[in-house]
Amino acid sequence: LAVDSPRAPSESLERIAFDGLARALFGLEPGSREHDAFRSAYGALAEQDLGAPLTPETRAALGALRRLVADLDGEAPGSALRELRQLDPELPDAICVDNLILTLKFASANVVSLLHWLLAMLGRHPEWAERMRHDPTLVDKFIMETLRLAQSEYLYRVVTRDFEFEGFRFPRGWLIRLCVWESHRTSDAFDEPETFDPDRFVENSYRTSDYSPFGWGQHACNGVPLTYMICGAVLSTLVAGYAWEVTGDGPAERDFRHWHHWRPSSTLRLGVAPRFAQTRPRS
Repeated sequence: LAVDSPRAPSESLERIAFDGLARALFGLEPGSREHDAFRSAYGALAEQDLGAPLTPETRAALGALRRLVADLDGEAPGSALRELRQLDPELPDAICVDNLILTLKFASANVVSLLHWLLAMLGRHPEWAERMRHDPTLVDKFIMETLRLAQSEYLYRVVTRDFEFEGFRFPRGWLIRLCVWESHRTSDAFDEPETFDPDRFVENSYRTSDYSPFGWGQHACNGVPLTYMICGAVLSTLVAGYAWEVTGDGPAERDFRHWHHWRPSSTLRLGVAPRFAQTRPRS
């Protein structure tokens, strides 16, 4: 995360998310020849809007990624690729490979978004840096509270039969959005719901019907432990080893209102310097 010239943290956060997820999914070690080749081929897919038809460049990138995966030995402990091969020597098949590649794309975007929010929240509540430095168990609580206020998965469901709920009729075929983000801000479940307070997760346990930032039920995100591991490592490293300050911030932003998360301002800037250097953080 250390920077020597003014820039947004996006590039560093994207690299952190990619490296962590590529290691977990494909066993790619950062700095290895296979990792660098995969990252190079992945560039076009990273830019692809999956709501639009694949471009020729994206199709070429996808083909290159498939070939690279086929050549990997998949022996890295704990990688999804290794687990598939141990489950069945015929795996991964073409569908599994494409699912792993698209999982990398979706997960990278979500982890980078959460990392941005964590930096923004740390800048707005700097007193938590010292607390996390002295009590590492608070790192997960900080992440949980950031998820509650800033980033939660939206859920959509298609109505399969007519029904009524609390006096409202829901016709068959309608699309329903379950307002998870909004439910995290209700006073029924949370005291002072608009206040940023990670201590609430030290003092209380919440039901999934009250707090479900990664979705709910059988379709909930299955990458929660990995997300916490990556984000926790970034937070712990930052507060333990660096002096830092947020040098730029602004109102939250969002693209298409139904399918995108709110995200911190594109003006977010973070200045960091090693703590032992005893110098002012540089933006």
